[in-house]
Amino acid sequence: MNRVYRFSGIVLLWLGLWPAVALSLPEPIAPGQADLFAQALAVARKEQWANLELLEKQLGKDFPLQGYLDYQRLRARLPAASAKEVLAYAHRYEDSPLADSMRRLAIERYGQQGNAKALLAVSPTEPASTGLRCYYQQALLSQGDVRAEQAGRALWLYGDSLPAACDVLFSRLKASGIIDDELIWQRMVLAYRSGSPGLMRYLRSELKSSSWQVTADTLLSLYQSPAKAKDMLPGRGHATMAKAALYRLAEKDPIQAVALLPEVGNRFFFSEDEMAELRYRAAWFSSVRELPANRAWLDSYLETSADPRLLEHRIRRAVTEQDWPAVAYWIERLPAGQQGARWHYWRARALEGLYQPAAAQPYFIQAAAERSFWGFLAAQRLGLPPSLNNEPLPLGLQQPLNAAGDALLQRVGLLLAVGERGHARGEWLFYLRKEQNPAQRDALASAAVAAGWPDLAIEAALQTHQSNKLDWRFPLAYDGQFAAAEEKHRVDRWLLMALARRESAFNPQASSPAGAQGLMQLMPGTARQMAGKAGMPFGNVAVLHDPAINIELGSQYLAGLLTRYQGNRVLALAAYNAGPSRVDRWLKDANDPMDVFIESIPFYETREYVQAVLAYRVIFSRHRDGSALLALLNESEMIAPYNEQWLAEAGRPGRVGPPPI
Repeated sequence: MNRVYRFSGIVLLWLGLWPAVALSLPEPIAPGQADLFAQALAVARKEQWANLELLEKQLGKDFPLQGYLDYQRLRARLPAASAKEVLAYAHRYEDSPLADSMRRLAIERYGQQGNAKALLAVSPTEPASTGLRCYYQQALLSQGDVRAEQAGRALWLYGDSLPAACDVLFSRLKASGIIDDELIWQRMVLAYRSGSPGLMRYLRSELKSSSWQVTADTLLSLYQSPAKAKDMLPGRGHATMAKAALYRLAEKDPIQAVALLPEVGNRFFFSEDEMAELRYRAAWFSSVRELPANRAWLDSYLETSADPRLLEHRIRRAVTEQDWPAVAYWIERLPAGQQGARWHYWRARALEGLYQPAAAQPYFIQAAAERSFWGFLAAQRLGLPPSLNNEPLPLGLQQPLNAAGDALLQRVGLLLAVGERGHARGEWLFYLRKEQNPAQRDALASAAVAAGWPDLAIEAALQTHQSNKLDWRFPLAYDGQFAAAEEKHRVDRWLLMALARRESAFNPQASSPAGAQGLMQLMPGTARQMAGKAGMPFGNVAVLHDPAINIELGSQYLAGLLTRYQGNRVLALAAYNAGPSRVDRWLKDANDPMDVFIESIPFYETREYVQAVLAYRVIFSRHRDGSALLALLNESEMIAPYNEQWLAEAGRPGRVGPPPI
């Protein structure tokens, strides 16, 4: 990692990373400017304009983040500010995500005000988001543009609730008769298919005609009891309702749906495409729920269907049952493009199970050529080193960043310095999507690694589709903190780093919809419990965005899980993701070899999580000085079977203990 990259000296000054060679670099930001900007942004958000002006004088007229301060000033004046002012701002900062952000804000504020002229001046074409599209079509409608009527109908026909921004548009379309009872009915059917009974009831209340109300009541009753479709006779809307009922029944009771489909489909003359959709839906839910009563039908369906997702579910079920003939048979039916390391591995295991070890060997070799959990596992079985398939970066200086790239690094560095990581990421992604020169994007990714911005380096690799550039996808991140956690908690630092990479892609401010926070995605309750055990103060959950605190508490939690599961990383990682009570239940019901246990984990997310973290650990071990890559699993983790009795016995004398550091 001792490479030199040419990029802004400003960023490097903040991070203590000055290049080792003489380069022509921009003048550094004066000391204290980050603090000044933080103060300026805070007072701007509070609309304290006199204080802002004083701070702006100290920052200077060419300050690289002036756009963020101007944004707050213009934001506060909307919707009174004119479209001309908005467009002038967007033009001035067109090389920043701020321009589009300001346009979107102006469309919203002008739409709320009903200022159609200003809105259309700012947005001559339809915006992307649904709420802004409604404001845009409302503006066109108020200008007498009949195209808005058709566009409004299209917006209306959606099976879930729509933003409040659409209310005025829809009210006008209802008043003019564009949205009538028939269109309300059509949306009610969409709501049925989307599983939105509350929206269905609301739409029922909007119907004016008593005949449509009766039809709507029938649909509502079918939502509660979709099997009633078998008793329906032809009538207005009945074919549509029967189709919707079978669509829902295929999820609720696939066995009954399969039984009713031929009769109901023939009665209402469903098209072949309609029958195919309903058969596929019944097959999907039969597959994911592993319904024994539908197995024969499902296997018959799969004989004529090449859908990879359904076939993979079928193969996984066969693996779980260790039905090796079925594993081999269904893998053979997978499209060639879907047969990667996972299924090469399982084809080899199936052939072993069928007492054909020589035939299995080539498939293990094929699997071992890939960089993945199953590829690494195949390599370990063969006694081969893992295949990283890395594209190393060339030594020496990269192509210098252009002026726009240097300016970006200045802005991103300052934003990170003041804790505005969301804005920093926005700037980064905006540039990556706009810059068409691959060499410039590559130089930027390398700069992120050298600057200590691992999450942005990962974003660069993703945006440029360079999955084999492991220096970018798996950079050495927070090594000092992970090393300290390793020493304190006796947990392999590469495992900790791999877990954080999977959980947050090294974004310390990551937050999940469930509330998990920070690098290791700790739930606040878990973090508070760990802090209490360690005697650490724990206040607001925002402390979990501190990498050092998050790594300390997350490492402590993982260490406890490793102790609970006698050092078994497969089980500890599954518990980290899904909770130890679920893992204990899976072990109680299992009696499997290690690989079958992993493939049989019921939760897709947990199954993929365990595989990813263990594979990432191998990849991160490439950063060890002069050492070979770590093995994917140790002897204890490879021992079969995985079950409750094995767990109880795992800590007895003579058994292999926790994984070595």
